[in-house]
Amino acid sequence: MITRDEYAKSADKRDSEAEDQIRRLAIMAGIQAEVHATKLTNDPDWDKLLQHLQYAIEKLGEAEKSWESKILDETVVNQDVLMMAKSCLSMVKGQKSALEWVIDLPKELKETGAIAATLKSDMLEN
Repeated sequence: MITRDEYAKSADKRDSEAEDQIRRLAIMAGIQAEVHATKLTNDPDWDKLLQHLQYAIEKLGEAEKSWESKILDETVVNQDVLMMAKSCLSMVKGQKSALEWVIDLPKELKETGAIAATLKSDMLEN
């Protein structure tokens, strides 16, 4: 049985390692995934970033399925292992959710900026 302090240390280490992995995924050249057309901005720089984000989301989806299967595995009876798996699943879901939110931002920013520019020009004309 592990102590609460040991669990906290291992969780902190795991969180740090996961953050490092996501950062590496986001900056690795050539690793891209197809982005849904509704999210594209028609700007090559933004779209390349979106491809990297989509790749990271897909990898997190794979990790999510892996942790879910570990939790549902009837042969895993150790409570410490199950708690670790639940903690990891929660972390992965949070990261995936955050990246899904971020992937929508570039297009929304461009559209909102265009609307704001139109409003500004209309106000200046009147």
